Amino acid sequence: MLRAGEAMTDQTIDAVGGGDAFDGSVVGDGPPLAEVVKAVAQNVKRVRTARGLSQAELARRSGIAKATLSQLEVAKGNPTIETLFALAKVLGVPLGVLLHENGAGPINVSRVEGRPVIEGAAVDMSLTDTFTSGNTLHEVYLMHVRVGRQEGAPHAGGVQERILVLEGRLLTGPLDQPVEAGAGDYVCFDADGPHVYEALGAPVTASLLMTYPLAGGGPPAAG
Repeated sequence: MLRAGEAMTDQTIDAVGGGDAFDGSVVGDGPPLAEVVKAVAQNVKRVRTARGLSQAELARRSGIAKATLSQLEVAKGNPTIETLFALAKVLGVPLGVLLHENGAGPINVSRVEGRPVIEGAAVDMSLTDTFTSGNTLHEVYLMHVRVGRQEGAPHAGGVQERILVLEGRLLTGPLDQPVEAGAGDYVCFDADGPHVYEALGAPVTASLLMTYPLAGGGPPAAG
């Protein structure tokens, strides 16, 4: 689910995650819900227009009802994380493009009470920062894993997940080859196949860095 967010400058990338199959919507303790929904609405419409897609075509490609997309773009309704991941994949952007905008200036502070939180069956993630380095786009998340198991759908080729466990014990990695990691342990894996997050015995806190290869060229102009 989401709690808060602002518009973010679009990024043109070659590989975008198919998204973990989170089941959630916009809720929480951050800025008012209306601000989050409005930011998502503006970003979806802006990137869709930049890609030259009609609402009907975007709805068809993403498997989302056109009525749902129409409501989302006028900041009505409460989009689920599955809907947002599906849209992000078709639009060719990371999820963060639809959620968040980096702060301007020499110091960028991301306060926990003001960040979007994406909630799933067992995993909660809040986007803390996005930045580019060379031909790579980076998204940094604070991740909490409740006791239980959540499987993630494949991202596109070239996407990696890098997890630093801060507290607890986490089983994570490719679905057919997961590894156990404790506090202070670091795991990096290619995320173009099914993968898993499972807290072992107690909740887990971790830092997640997702990296996406950029297609090159500048971002399309914001509408």
